Amino acid sequence: MTLHSTNRKELFKDSRPFVRQYDPSDLGFLWSAYKNESFPMLGKGLTQEEFLQDMTKHFGAFNLLWIIEDENGQFKSGRGQISLVGIRTDAGYLSR
Repeated sequence: MTLHSTNRKELFKDSRPFVRQYDPSDLGFLWSAYKNESFPMLGKGLTQEEFLQDMTKHFGAFNLLWIIEDENGQFKSGRGQISLVGIRTDAGYLSR
């Protein structure tokens, strides 16, 4: 598939997402996402400590965790985290 400039503009809508490695400072974003029911696999009503334990269990199997940031009106800056992506590799050679 060839991505022409008109298709690219429609896809990114004048904004490009930014991909970066997960940092522990992202826990606030993840906790907020959980409270807004973005992690149905974890169940409802967890305390912050229980949430952290469950997230560690669920995402600990991945060699790499990435955060995707893009324009988002929920952030004062107009840009923020929109997704968490876990990557599992066979050999872990992509890990730092």
